Amino acid sequence: MKKKGMVKFQGSESKGLLNYIKFEGEYVSITRKSSRKINDIDKTGKLKVSFGLLSRDYNNVQIKIVVDKERIKKVFNFMKAEKHTHYKKFIDDLVVLKYIV
Repeated sequence: MKKKGMVKFQGSESKGLLNYIKFEGEYVSITRKSSRKINDIDKTGKLKVSFGLLSRDYNNVQIKIVVDKERIKKVFNFMKAEKHTHYKKFIDDLVVLKYIV
């Protein structure tokens, strides 16, 4: 995986794109806790993702949901400094998705 990029995801109720970045040796994304993809991750611990935006192939990737506010703020600030997030302001509903690859 590259240091930063985008992944496509496909859940049972949603699909879309997520920015990811390598932060402190881990690949992470930020999303809202209220998003529909969180339900899939809660049920299975996995999400179907594709690291090629043009690819039609998805892999089930194990994902850990991080809810520690300090960790979320660190990741948010890092992604914002790298200009690699679509969240412009920190909101309480954010969580970190940690990719286990």
